[in-house]
Amino acid sequence: MKRDIAIIGMAGKYPKSDTIEEFWKNLVDEKELVHFFSEEELKARGIDKKELEDDAFIKAVAYIDHPEHFDYPFFKYTPDEAAVMNPQTRMMHQLVWQALEDAGCAIERYNKKIGIFLGANKDLNWSMHSLLSKNETVDALLKGKMSNPNFMASLISYKLNLKGPCYFLDTACSTSLSSVHLACRSLLLNECGTAVVGGIRLLSFDHNGYPYHQGSIFSKDGHTKSFDADSSGTVFSDGAGVVVLKRLEEAIKEKDQIYAVIKATAMNNDGNAKAGYTMPSVQGQSECIKLAQKIAGVSPSEIGYVETHGTGTRIGDPIEIESLHTAFGTGTKRSCAIGSPG
Repeated sequence: MKRDIAIIGMAGKYPKSDTIEEFWKNLVDEKELVHFFSEEELKARGIDKKELEDDAFIKAVAYIDHPEHFDYPFFKYTPDEAAVMNPQTRMMHQLVWQALEDAGCAIERYNKKIGIFLGANKDLNWSMHSLLSKNETVDALLKGKMSNPNFMASLISYKLNLKGPCYFLDTACSTSLSSVHLACRSLLLNECGTAVVGGIRLLSFDHNGYPYHQGSIFSKDGHTKSFDADSSGTVFSDGAGVVVLKRLEEAIKEKDQIYAVIKATAMNNDGNAKAGYTMPSVQGQSECIKLAQKIAGVSPSEIGYVETHGTGTRIGDPIEIESLHTAFGTGTKRSCAIGSPG
């Protein structure tokens, strides 16, 4: 138990799902959260006829409704500061607060340090928009920090008076899980008593669809069908999630709600032992899974479900399945369910 980490709070916002509860209901009801545009909708958005008639233009997107909503007075920002702030940073302020509320953590009365570990998508579009705006009430240095999502963790730490470790991470698709890994290490080293961990992808330009190219990661039909013979790729999506973590023994002692327990995390890298820069290797993935199992003291036979990456691509999915097969032991007969956020 001394190495176990409890998840004691959660908050999130996803396509067609304003809360964690709504997102879960959509999953239970097997609802696809991708929006398929009609030609009339795209014409109204300024998409020209030539692009609409192109069979390779996929009219599918997955986006969060009303990303512009932000309770800036609550966080003591001025209207002009809120106007230049990156939309991802705005939304993350609110989700961090909601997750801490869900965890029952009153910051002003909590007597230990709270760490924050966040990751976000690059957003050059918004940075350029803010830096070129004629907003003269916000000085250039602050404008640069607020418009760049890389500074969201330190901004939120400042506004909420969080005094634990403060990190912004970007490890591409693994950003959120890398943040969890680092936060667990920080808790186990007693650098903080509670850790807030989150990841967000929220683009600041219109979502109108995407061009499909043979062999690319993108789906040719607008659907992500992980581990399906008919799958052709991924549909990228906006989304944001935050969890609050605490050492399990302390969570039990303090009678926190406990959603789940993290028994171990592990992280590695393939180096150049793979077919290409963006392609994982079977050996690297299986070694990482084995390491996590070893640290957790859990045998493969005790695991009944694995939440996978599940990109739906013809290269990624087979590699992931073979990695799991190798890590769980070849030649053995057992069943283990798999799932995917896709």
